[in-house]
Amino acid sequence: MAVWIDWQKQLPKQLSSFTARELHWLWVYLVRRRLLTECTYPGTSDLAARQISSVLKTADYKIYAEIIEAKASALVDREELSLIYKADSRLISWTFFHFYRVNNIEYRPEWSFGQLRDKSCLIAGIDCDPRSLVEKISILKNLHFSWSSILSCDFKMRWIDSDDDEQSLWLLEKASAAGLPGIVRGGINIPVNSEERVIKFQCILDQSNFPPGVMKAIVEKLGREWSAKGRVKSKNRVQSNALVLPETKSGIEILKGKFGVKTLGEVLDKLVSDAI
Repeated sequence: MAVWIDWQKQLPKQLSSFTARELHWLWVYLVRRRLLTECTYPGTSDLAARQISSVLKTADYKIYAEIIEAKASALVDREELSLIYKADSRLISWTFFHFYRVNNIEYRPEWSFGQLRDKSCLIAGIDCDPRSLVEKISILKNLHFSWSSILSCDFKMRWIDSDDDEQSLWLLEKASAAGLPGIVRGGINIPVNSEERVIKFQCILDQSNFPPGVMKAIVEKLGREWSAKGRVKSKNRVQSNALVLPETKSGIEILKGKFGVKTLGEVLDKLVSDAI
């Protein structure tokens, strides 16, 4: 026995098994058929279902067979979208770039998927694209291949510390000074901590259109510059080793967070400075 969600109950019986993804597609389909005059997608699935149902009540009964046939020729299987369903914020940002800058997938803000989360927005974009299923599947396969190529550069980023505020700020400054785009797709444009700043830096590099070899060279050069920067900072410091109790070591970790520092040396510097 089927269990319907409230908004599904608003749809005509022939379409009551539609998922949220299929509802988004149906809205755009009816806009294109000029059966819906309101292009902006409603804020909730319930409102969308009510408006769709109202329009279809006065339409020719053959419309239902037409809708089912059109849906079958427009929506790729969920398995083909697995990379998007599993995407993190970095991959989401790059997929927006790849879809709309590389593949020129048709997408109109007035169909407003602004109410959708990023993943649903990407899926709606490819669902509503007028190309054939074969072409859409080819685009998604190319997405896998291209992303794999992007990730081949990541081993060169092992020196990047996502917990280092100073480093993450420095990386974004370097990207800006190099003329790389400061705005990327998705919700990562206003990072609030070092981890998000590192992700934004990666997104900027991902969307630079540089070949993988050039990207690797850029990251290696930045790594050398950061290492040299660290050596300059270390010139005025001396080595000091100390054996401490286990509970002292745990306390040092707490003090790192309290003082906003990253190393044992910085903790000791502050404690000694305050004591003196």
